[in-house]
Amino acid sequence: MTHAADAHRHGQVGEDGIIEPVYLSREREILGTIQVAVAMLLVCMTILQKEIGFGPSIEMQLDAFRKEFHRVFD
Repeated sequence: MTHAADAHRHGQVGEDGIIEPVYLSREREILGTIQVAVAMLLVCMTILQKEIGFGPSIEMQLDAFRKEFHRVFD
C-alpha cells in the first residue's frame, strides 16, 4: 500500500473497536483492476502489431478484441 486511501479501503473497525484488515477485495475494485490489466494488454498488443507487424490475421483478431473490450467495459 502506497497511499493512505489504500490503507483506509483495506481496513475496518471490528465489533471490539479494534482496526482490522479486510482480506477480500470488493467486486468493484476487482473489476477495475481487471479492466486496467486488459486495457494494458490491448495497448501492448496494438503497439507490437504496429511496430513489428504480425500480419493481417492478428490485426483482425486485435480488432475483434478491441470491439469486445468496449462492449464489456463501456
